[in-house]
Formats: sequence, structure tokens, C-alpha cells
Amino acid sequence: MRKLLPLALAMLIAMGLVGCQSARTYQCEGAATDIRQAKEPGRAVENMEEYIAGDGKDQPCAYVMLFWGYGELGNFPQAIINRDKALELDPKSSAEIEDIIVENRFFIKARDAAITAIQGEDFELALGNSLVAQELEPEHYIAYYLAGECFRILDDMENAADQYSLAIAKLHDLESVGRFTMPDEGQAKRVYYRGCATLSDAEQYDKAWEAIELALDKFPEFTEVEMVRARLLVKEERNDEAEEAYLALIPKVEAVYNEAADEAAKETARHQYANLLSDVGVYYIQRNDLAAEDLLLAVGYLQQAYELDSESESVIRNLYLVYNQLGFTAGDDPKIAAVYDAYKRISGSY
Repeated sequence: MRKLLPLALAMLIAMGLVGCQSARTYQCEGAATDIRQAKEPGRAVENMEEYIAGDGKDQPCAYVMLFWGYGELGNFPQAIINRDKALELDPKSSAEIEDIIVENRFFIKARDAAITAIQGEDFELALGNSLVAQELEPEHYIAYYLAGECFRILDDMENAADQYSLAIAKLHDLESVGRFTMPDEGQAKRVYYRGCATLSDAEQYDKAWEAIELALDKFPEFTEVEMVRARLLVKEERNDEAEEAYLALIPKVEAVYNEAADEAAKETARHQYANLLSDVGVYYIQRNDLAAEDLLLAVGYLQQAYELDSESESVIRNLYLVYNQLGFTAGDDPKIAAVYDAYKRISGSY
């Protein structure tokens, strides 16, 4: 009988241990299942944070649950922290995490959270959500575009350029991935144009040329990107090519302006045409260090730009500069006087 006591005691201890483990498993996995089925992410976060603060800090299911809860609440940076902790404790939890991402459309929710934050001008939060969306769906362009927008607004042009470069490459290859809905033409063109312009402004010229090539491959008559291309040729001092590019663009953009179908399209085309003519005028101002013959060419283009958009400060300033260099005065012509008055207005020199 005495020999049986240690064995019985061992069995009771073992049963007790199994009981503790079962209770712990239910507290985490069972409770998690109940809460998720009830769609109560707030309760999930509260219960699991409390559980982790107690004896659940080494339970991967608790962190998976927090990943779900914080994601459903729209706090994606915190969701990712808990996802990473779950994977650290148990790499096999990746399957459940992937199911959560797909079933709960976390990529879409992170993307929408980034857009909402941008609209609310909370660009740091928007950037965080954009970077999370990239992790959740690395092959889609939109999260990289949103991150690029945030970095640009936060005046971090180097990181903005890197994000736009990735956005353009992924947008160009989006159809080949096969599982995404293609954006409409307007959205696609916004991504290409903003990316090309930012890369050029950030002086990442090699990447800018790559982006321009991809954009024009998709949209061969994309005049906004062709304007970026012409400006880039000027920056690289390829003057003959730049002049050829500008002069080829003028009739294209003029035709878009003349053929605009409605008032909104007409207004957009008007600004684009004025910007192009202004660019051409500036090109002739700078080409030969204010050479007189080039200034006369510049005047013609800038005057046309001013007639199209008399409120453009850049056009007013450039036209005023040329008039001054050529010795024109306000008394020479009422149109010249109007430019001088406009310049005084924008420069505050009244």
C-alpha cells in the first residue's frame, strides 16, 4: 500500500498540472475564440492585456488576439507590435495571423485608416498606417504611394522619392500579379505624375528617368509626365533636347485645352497650358544667361502664359523679370503696366 502512495500522488500532481494548463489554454484560446465570434475587439484588447500582465506573457495566442483586436480598432502600428511578438513566441502562429489578415481585410482597413489620417492632416499617423499596409500587402502600390505623399508633406523628399519609386514600379507590374483590381486611369496617372515629379525634385535623376519610362509605357501621350521629362532635360543641361521636347509639347497641350469637353476639364487644361508656356519662357531666360535674343523669346511665351493665368505668381514674377531685363516700363503698354501692378501686389511693395 505504501508503495502505491507515491504513484497516486504523482498522478494527482499530473492531473493538477493538466488542469492548470487546460484552464490557461481556455483563458487564452477559448476566450479568444468567444470574443472574436462576438466581434468585440475592445474586450479582446482589455482582456488580453490584463492576461499578459498576469501569467499570460508567454502565450502566443494572447498576442495573436491583440493583433486582431488592435487591427479591428484601427490601431495598426500596435497591431503589428503584437503580431511580431506572437511570431517570436511561436512561428507557427503565422497561419492564423494570415487568416486574420485576409478574413478581416486588414490591408484595406490599414489603407483606409491612412487615407482618413491624411484627410485629417495627421500625417505621422497616416505614415504609420501606410507602412503597416505595406507589410500586410507588399505587392500593392497604394500603400507606397500614400507613404510617399506623407513623406512629401512632411518635407522628407529623400524618403518620399524612395516610396514613389516603389509605388510606380509596383503599379506598372500590378496587372501581372493577378489578384488586384486595377485602378482607374485618373488614379494611375496621379501616382505616375506625382512620383516622376518628386523624383526629379529630389534630384534622384536615374530613378526619375526609370519612372518616366514606365509612365510613358502605360500612357504614351501623358503630357504632364512629358513636361517633367522636359524639365529634367533642362536640369541635366541637355538644352537642345529640352527645347525640342518643349516645342513638341506646346501643340499637344494646346489641343487638350481647346478640345476640353467640360468646364472642369477646361480649367485643368488651362492651368496645364499656362504652366507649360511658363516653363518654356523660363527655359529661354536661363539658357544663355539672359541673352537678349532668348529674352525676347521668353517674353512671347510668358505673355501667353499670363493671358491664360493672370493669377499665377510664378508667371507674374518671371514676366516681370524679363520686362526689367529688357528695359520695358509700365508706361510702355497697358498690358506691361498690369504685370507691374500684379508684381507689386504679390510682393507687397505697394
